[in-house]
Parts: sequence; C-alpha cells; structure tokens
Amino acid sequence: MSYALKLPKPDAEPVTLEEYLAREKDAEHKSEFFGDRIVAMAGASPTHNTIASNFLIETGRQLLETTCQSYNSDQKVRIFEAGRIFYPDASVACDDAFFDDDGSLRNPLVLVEVLSDSTEHKDRVEKWLHYQQLSSLRAYLLIAQDQTLVEVFERTNPETDWTYRSFPRREDSFPLHCLGITLSVAALYRRIPGTDKPE
Repeated sequence: MSYALKLPKPDAEPVTLEEYLAREKDAEHKSEFFGDRIVAMAGASPTHNTIASNFLIETGRQLLETTCQSYNSDQKVRIFEAGRIFYPDASVACDDAFFDDDGSLRNPLVLVEVLSDSTEHKDRVEKWLHYQQLSSLRAYLLIAQDQTLVEVFERTNPETDWTYRSFPRREDSFPLHCLGITLSVAALYRRIPGTDKPE
C-alpha cells in the first residue's frame, strides 16, 4: 500500500472565512484556510501519525497534573490577525485556552508539525510566518520523519526573538521551558526504525 503524499491543490476561486467555516463544518475531509483560499489536507503516513502520537503521549503524561492539555491534528488553530486557520499536527494550550464558536483554538502555547516531502516548505515558511503572529505561542517544533531530527523554536514572550535548537540524535533530550517539561528524542521516535542518518 502506498502512502505517497501529494501537494494538495487550493480551490481556484477565492472564498471568505465564513464560507470556509460553513464548508468545514460538514466536510468529510479537513481543509486549511489560507486567507482567501481553501487547501485540502493530504493523508498522512503511518510514520507521520506515530511521531505525532508519540508527542501527544509524552506531553500528556508529563502534563497530567497541570492545567495544560495536548491536542491532536483534529484541533484547528486560528491566527486571527492573518485570517488563517490551520490544523497543526499537535498543539498544547493551558488554563487560559480560548476557543471560537467553531472550535478554533486562538492561543496555543506550543505547536508541532511533522515534516513530509509535500508539506515541509509550507510548514517551514508559510505556516511558520503566520504562526509567529500568535502572541501566545512560545514554542514551535518541526519533527522530521525521514531522519532523526527535532527542531525547536522558542521565545520567552512576544517581544523577544526566537531561539533555534536542533536535536539530531536519539540520545538527545530538550526542555520545553514554557511547559516546564523535558522531551526525549528517543521517545518522539519510539517505534520508528531507520531514521538515524549514517555517520
């Protein structure tokens, strides 16, 4: 069975946010809203889904006794100022989580995208530029699925610059300062063989 991912094609005609929300309410498949166009989301590979699930398991376990909650890829996030609605592969919000009437999360603390050939450019460039407009956002994680590599962008508040760290080894671990937890790269790649690059 093939899980090759193809870049989704956007709708040809511009649409409004209201039209998007009306469509998305009853849609069989998820789509993201890029200002005036709807982009259907491609299906994800088993590797992609396993990595995303591993993040949810690890953060869920460590945040169990806190007011923070991890969400899977069904949780859409709205960047209000940019007029965008995206479905990150995972997100975390805490006790002040704010949801629109349509269920869109407005103030995530952490966002995660698992990279694939068809989405890497969008996740690294277009979505990342818009995610940075979220004043609540403190950490953005990019997790590769064809090699062991976790990239972490963090900031302490909306006025500070983003710092960048990368973790290419299974034995690495790193703190998510905004959540007060530490994640293991090995745990994020649990049950994913063959993603270490040869020396």
